[in-house]
Amino acid sequence: MAKILAIDVGAYSLKLAMMESMRKATPSVRFEEFLNQGTPLDTLSAALGRIFGSKISGVDQVFFSLPGTSIATHQLPLPFADHKRIEATLGFEIENISAMDMAALAFDYQPIANPSQDNRLLVGMALRQELVPWIQQLSGLSVEPRWIAHPALQLGFLASASARRKHQPLPKNFAVADIGHERCCFFAVNASNSCDIARVFPSGGKEITAALSSAFGISEQEAAAWKEKHGTLLPSNEHPPAAHKAAEVMQQALLSMERELRILLKMREAQGQEPIETLFLVGGGSQLHGLDSYLSKSLALPVELLPLTGFRENLPPSAGQVASLLSFYSLTAPRTRRFNFRQKELAYKSELDFLKDKLKPLSIFALCAVVLFLAGGFVRNSFLKTDEQHIDDALCALTTRVLGTCERDYVRAESLLLSSSNPAPELFHPSAADFLSHLVQYLPPQFDIQFEQILIQPERISLRSKASQKLDIDALSAALKTIPCVGEINAGKVEKSRDGLKKNFPLDIKLACPPPLEPDNGHP
Repeated sequence: MAKILAIDVGAYSLKLAMMESMRKATPSVRFEEFLNQGTPLDTLSAALGRIFGSKISGVDQVFFSLPGTSIATHQLPLPFADHKRIEATLGFEIENISAMDMAALAFDYQPIANPSQDNRLLVGMALRQELVPWIQQLSGLSVEPRWIAHPALQLGFLASASARRKHQPLPKNFAVADIGHERCCFFAVNASNSCDIARVFPSGGKEITAALSSAFGISEQEAAAWKEKHGTLLPSNEHPPAAHKAAEVMQQALLSMERELRILLKMREAQGQEPIETLFLVGGGSQLHGLDSYLSKSLALPVELLPLTGFRENLPPSAGQVASLLSFYSLTAPRTRRFNFRQKELAYKSELDFLKDKLKPLSIFALCAVVLFLAGGFVRNSFLKTDEQHIDDALCALTTRVLGTCERDYVRAESLLLSSSNPAPELFHPSAADFLSHLVQYLPPQFDIQFEQILIQPERISLRSKASQKLDIDALSAALKTIPCVGEINAGKVEKSRDGLKKNFPLDIKLACPPPLEPDNGHP
């Protein structure tokens, strides 16, 4: 069972409908209407809290009817019907017919089925600056809409749902007008059961209320209450004179709506379409008494009120937009292309879609990490193999020089070199730490000497010493020569210290260690 929430933010009231759709069963709909108090967002927040409580949950999809009258619709002929080619060229075609920059528009299309003409598209456009704030605000209320519908294009589904419930066929060419408080949405269907005209224009019940308020000197609230309770466009002789005057005032206020409807009907006929057989009325403004008869006489075609009977519970006329959204969902297959202003970068992203978008870069990152790991391992192993070969060659050269045989096994070579018959002293090549250790070890304790500076270089050692006057430098040199690798020793100029008790002298020691063994690369 799917739960679908439809939202219609009107100028007079907010309409919400929650549908629980089950297969092979008439869907059940809960409808709520809230008068606007404060901003539309405040009204919507309060309405959602009343329906869902503190936490909104259990909603599978949200449909939203875009409010306002800044929605434009155009017919666009194209020489092809391929979806991919349409997607590639539609933006350029819209740029030619629109005065707005493409970056400021959100648009979508649906094809017009008409075998007698070339391929035509019905393109709807809306301003991004009006669309994006609604997406952000609805997302903040946890009801981000999956579908943002054109308020006129969905009206045909409303008539189809009502006819299906009553088991009555619709006329081949019909139109639906949703009359609201500040706008009127018009939708026309041709004989191929395809929409060929969809328009939104500013006209509605607010103009009638304002005209009554001005004519009778009453507030708009009083005028609206009188219009809903007593207003009629076709008063009889039994009505008081005030009712006849009010009818004339309301007829004058309806002239702009009549003119727009007449223009749309003539435009449709000029495009080669068959005349409209029936005009259906829906919306809160359609409930004005006598409006259907008045428009029928004015437009010279049958006009009927469209009952919203496509669901288990009959909905009031003011629920036209939300009912059309729910009918739009119920009567279309899941994979059918549906008109939706949320396209491209504005497209709805569920949690799964978000994961899909992140999966590609994460996969590329993981692949790069694996490639770098394998490449790093290969390079590291190559260097280690080279170093291992150098070490083996050095070990072979060392054991060949000392033992007379080439040993590449480190454990065996170590065992042979540490054996009693091993001439290991030939391998001695001291470091700086070794020299300092031997200096302390080999000097006799009776020498009263202090080394103020020791400079150890690869081939020589410089000592700056301070000793007592009685120290024999030759005896010191002889003691130093017992240290391994120490060769010739040169004593520098001897100077007395300032107190005359010590003498300062430098020693320059040349090292005579055997050179380090180089690997014999020619040895097998």
